Amino acid sequence: MKKKVAAIFMASIMAFSLAACGSNGGSSDSGKTDSGDKSTAASTADTGSGEVEKIIVSFPTWTGAPADTEKVQEAINDITRDKIGVEVELSITDFGSFNQNTTLALSANEEIDVLACVGFSYTTGVQQGYLSDLEENDLLATYGPDIADAVGQQNIDACRVGGVLYGTGTWMCSNCNRVSGWNRLRSKQ
Repeated sequence: MKKKVAAIFMASIMAFSLAACGSNGGSSDSGKTDSGDKSTAASTADTGSGEVEKIIVSFPTWTGAPADTEKVQEAINDITRDKIGVEVELSITDFGSFNQNTTLALSANEEIDVLACVGFSYTTGVQQGYLSDLEENDLLATYGPDIADAVGQQNIDACRVGGVLYGTGTWMCSNCNRVSGWNRLRSKQ
């Protein structure tokens, strides 16, 4: 179920990524918010059980987490809990420390479900096995069939390494000719 949730959430998080570029008054502290115990994340919206699955979304901003990150996170969760049975934890770090923090977290097997690979070495993520094949078991075709239309097939194809799709581009930066992508990490379970 986590694959389904992450695929659905990848498409919806793109809208938030623009809002996350705000300032937090110059602080460069990590902005990981903690809205509860990770062990309470459970089943699915599909079962109608009322249980909510928790996913962790990690991305950088220039200044780290804005001061009102917890308010934004709770507003997202107010929508996603009911609509798709998901609770989101935002893990926001400044660009200067994002690569190091992400590498340390992943090497320690910390759970990250959706990762922005801007400021993080995409190649290293693939080589170390941190990123998952999004086309395996028809994951993207089943849960994200409109993503290619939204971001452009050329941005999807730019996220392939050795023909394997490890991420989805969110937009093409016109002045730097780079693709920024959200990626679903391999479940360590």
